[in-house]
Amino acid sequence: MIHIFSHISLFIKNNVKQIKRKWYLLPLLLLFPIILIGLIAIIFSALFQPEKADPIHIGLVDLDQSKEIQMITTALTETNHLGSMVKLSVLKEHIASEQLDDNQLSAYVVFPKDFTNHLYQGKSVKLSIVGNNQRANEAYIVKELMDSVTRHINTSQANILLLNDYADRFGMDYGERREYLFEQFKSFFLFSLSKDKLMDEEKLVNEATASPFHYYTIAAWFVSIIVWLLLFFNFLYKEDVVRIKKRMMLYGVKEWQQILARVIVSLFIVMIVSALFFIGIQRVLAFELYVEDYFRIGIIIFLSSLSYLMILSVIEVIVTSQKLRLLCQVIVTGLLIVLSGALLPVIYFPLAFQDVLSYVFTTEAFYWIQEIILNDRFYAEYNMLLIMNGICLIVFIVLSLWKERVRA
Repeated sequence: MIHIFSHISLFIKNNVKQIKRKWYLLPLLLLFPIILIGLIAIIFSALFQPEKADPIHIGLVDLDQSKEIQMITTALTETNHLGSMVKLSVLKEHIASEQLDDNQLSAYVVFPKDFTNHLYQGKSVKLSIVGNNQRANEAYIVKELMDSVTRHINTSQANILLLNDYADRFGMDYGERREYLFEQFKSFFLFSLSKDKLMDEEKLVNEATASPFHYYTIAAWFVSIIVWLLLFFNFLYKEDVVRIKKRMMLYGVKEWQQILARVIVSLFIVMIVSALFFIGIQRVLAFELYVEDYFRIGIIIFLSSLSYLMILSVIEVIVTSQKLRLLCQVIVTGLLIVLSGALLPVIYFPLAFQDVLSYVFTTEAFYWIQEIILNDRFYAEYNMLLIMNGICLIVFIVLSLWKERVRA
């Protein structure tokens, strides 16, 4: 065990010396990803600039012309129980039809004649909805909305029918009973309306469109870390001749020890550079972060970077050809970047595919980074990242030992 650590320590020193000898290449290694990824981030940020969403316009047509329907339409148009994305207006039927043809309305709702009489008599009441073929999705929302209104009306109807029966038994005349029922209907309907919203609103925040500049700045930083790891890991690679390899085997030096030394040096350098880069980003964008948040982000970057370097190491163990190995590493790197959501947000992927992405460490890491920075999360889960690190490390060790045994 002592020999193993001494060998790894020796390779780490050699890697550091190699970096010192080629220090003039470091600015290129560090700046190239920033420039390239920065340009890509600017392009994607421009593509995802949010557009102003127009509200859904709905017309209300009153053919009954009763006090009850006027009360309902007034309550619906003057309250905000429908949310900010729905706008109601009372119209004549021919005007509503014209605006529907001109694509100004998503749909209009018709309260039929004798609607109130049927309501008081206990008969089934129905609303007619005329939808816009050019706005099929919005018309469907209108239908769901009016179904909710109908349920509120039916709730009020059940109560006033009971009151109507008692009032009739007490001998109240028709006009007085009608006025009493109207007051009760108004009370029940307004109570039902104010008790809960007619339409539940669930806000799905897409950070790429809500704050594209902040999102893609963080994405550029995250992708830069991955690219830096790839560049430094291959920058430190040195192909030994067969004679030197045999001599190293005689001294008990293993190939995985060299790879592990490169992993440690690459991880150490990139963690320092990425921390400095992040501090600069934080100063420019003025994120409000606490000390604990910096630790959480650091842990996430460390675990995801270690998993990525282990994958590069596994590829190096499996693929012997240097050019083919580099090609495989670049392909895997590109795939991990795309799946992370840094370029195209995960919300745009198919739902079935999104469940699978939770097992990809870059997706998991970038998700928690944006949750902490953009959504003010005070915690982060590391279980998946730890599991991925364990799996990658086990695969790397098993393959390395198997390869050493085959060579022997």
